[in-house]
Amino acid sequence: MSVTTRGFTLVTYAAVLDVPRPVVEFLARLPAGRRRRIGTPKRSRALGPFRHAVLVLRWFRDRSCVHCLARDAGIRDCKSFGVTPAHGGCIDDQ
Repeated sequence: MSVTTRGFTLVTYAAVLDVPRPVVEFLARLPAGRRRRIGTPKRSRALGPFRHAVLVLRWFRDRSCVHCLARDAGIRDCKSFGVTPAHGGCIDDQ
């Protein structure tokens, strides 16, 4: 698969995160529960709970640039998403 941006064609790829799936599923339940409690409409967030957990785990594992992780996840403005190094890659303030 490829993406064209600014006249350049970029190559996309998938990677493997070396974290057991049950850990990701457990972490995904945290934002999912909070979103239910506060009444967040479905599909109103940039990422669903599972992809949100993967983004945070990637940040903790690699200490990658948050803006790069957000870009990889398809988020244009990670400030509005609430993921910053100051929050330790927060999972919806959990």
